[in-house]
Amino acid sequence: MKRKISITLWIIAFVLTLLIAYFQYITGPTHPINSTEHLNGEIVSYKLPRSSDNSSKNISISIRTKKEGTRASLSFRRLNSNDKWEKKEMKKDGYRLITEIPTQPCAGKIEYKIKVVYNNKELELNKGKSIIIRFKGKVPKIFLMIHIIFMFFGIIFSIRTGMEVLRKDGNYAWMITCTFVMVLFGGMVFGPIVHK
Repeated sequence: MKRKISITLWIIAFVLTLLIAYFQYITGPTHPINSTEHLNGEIVSYKLPRSSDNSSKNISISIRTKKEGTRASLSFRRLNSNDKWEKKEMKKDGYRLITEIPTQPCAGKIEYKIKVVYNNKELELNKGKSIIIRFKGKVPKIFLMIHIIFMFFGIIFSIRTGMEVLRKDGNYAWMITCTFVMVLFGGMVFGPIVHK
């Protein structure tokens, strides 16, 4: 009976980890912001990047419009700096308005905003909130895989450990050790390697 309960709890922990991983993927800080906004009859759609793994060329930023005469500008600066906001007008290319953000060193971050103007009305995309783009180098697949595996099993073990603690006769000491080791290597060792 105990064995059946233990297996069931491991399965629950695994399923919960998959759900957490999926939620993190679609809401995480590197997932592009994808939306559509309306401005006085104009429809603006966009997919704005929040991550770049190519430090050798500038990042292209574009939005899609429906109406002629729509203008837009992009303002940006380094995150957590005293830099002044630098403003660039976005150029028309068919139904798109395009500009670029200069590349940064690995682990660098830039915050940017886009303002759209149509029919003498102004709209700041993303509700006026800054969008943060993170720059990283190309990560060797072996390091990325090790990081993901350690973090994935770290989450499974942390959930399973929590379940075991709540049991009357729970045997969780070894689980705490495993959780600590996986999070230590996945987050504290391979996390910075992947980030850099």
